[in-house]
Amino acid sequence: MGIPHWKIVSIGIAFLLLLLASSIFLGKFLPQSEIQLKILQFGNYWIGFLIYVIFFILVCDLIWLLRSLLAFKWSWMGEPLIRTKTGVILLAVFILGGSFLFTLYGAVHAKKIKTSFHDISISKQADDLKEMKVVLIADLHLGYSVGSKDMEKMVDRINK
Repeated sequence: MGIPHWKIVSIGIAFLLLLLASSIFLGKFLPQSEIQLKILQFGNYWIGFLIYVIFFILVCDLIWLLRSLLAFKWSWMGEPLIRTKTGVILLAVFILGGSFLFTLYGAVHAKKIKTSFHDISISKQADDLKEMKVVLIADLHLGYSVGSKDMEKMVDRINK
């Protein structure tokens, strides 16, 4: 008699999750290369994804707690949805799908440069100075996701 199929699958999934979770640490030990950068970037996105998973689990738990405290019953349900296989699957899809969409949104918008222009009048003389340009750069999150190429784009945008 061999190992049950579900145990093999569980061990495989646990190993994959451990490998994904440790990617940011494993990337530190690789020689500097494009592969190392990609692994470290992936590690950053993985950590962000896990933070969103925790957030969505907390939201679901809060909803469940409020439902329990308020003795709120779903009139159309015979038994609590969470105690059914369909309910567990729906909850997993909500948590993982929401986490994936939030991570994807963050990854796409991390590369976008937002520029806003403001005209400010100051009633003070400064020799022959008629006009001055001031630049404020904030919330850069420099690291593996936003790097030197992105900084070059920002500098080009500023110098226009």
